[in-house]
Amino acid sequence: MILPSLDQQTRAARETAGVDFMWHHIDTCLSCYLLDHHNRDGELLLGVYVDGSMTVGQVLANLVADFGEVAWHLGESRKGYDDDKAFTALGRLINENADVKDKLFDSSLETPTNDDDLDGGDYCQAWFLLTWDVPDEDA
Repeated sequence: MILPSLDQQTRAARETAGVDFMWHHIDTCLSCYLLDHHNRDGELLLGVYVDGSMTVGQVLANLVADFGEVAWHLGESRKGYDDDKAFTALGRLINENADVKDKLFDSSLETPTNDDDLDGGDYCQAWFLLTWDVPDEDA
């Protein structure tokens, strides 16, 4: 796995950098194996399909596309959410991984061999968690 995990991007590091929106790669697995997969305040979990032939750049491009599809739904419905900051954080994730964009994301994953393999079935997803600071109710 090339992208940094949530453990490597601690809240303390985020606060030190003055960043209030952050993307974390949390797991790569079938959706049925993802534990604790509900969104809390200040979180959005998003999975993108991956296979063993995909590069980091392709996975991140799919994340951008998939996030673009759901971002407009978030708007005012998520406390503290800001579209511009979320996309800026996504740009930061892409820039931080520019030097590995052509490397395989995870070569241990299966790679579909023909179009029949793409029809139906379970596919691994790379799961990303967008986190942001939620304003206090009392503030």
